[in-house]
Amino acid sequence: LEAERSAELFKAHHRGSSATIVLERESRTTLENVLFSKPLLHAHHCKSVAVVTDAFHIPRSWSLFRTIMPELPVKFISTSVPLESIHVYV
Repeated sequence: LEAERSAELFKAHHRGSSATIVLERESRTTLENVLFSKPLLHAHHCKSVAVVTDAFHIPRSWSLFRTIMPELPVKFISTSVPLESIHVYV
């Protein structure tokens, strides 16, 4: 449910985007999310990724993405703010 909600937030704010949305639905932790996302992102030939998550999780998620997938540029979109003022962290 969390993955679907995040995807809907991304789509609502990025109308007309040609981005491919890849959902990872099996993880129970931030570490598992990054580990389980890696093969999905490679299978879809993703050149970059936007992670939609609560601001609280961004530092941990950023650190894990940098460690596990350093070759992949990652942007973070915080769900902790109203949709009309979404922030992207690089």
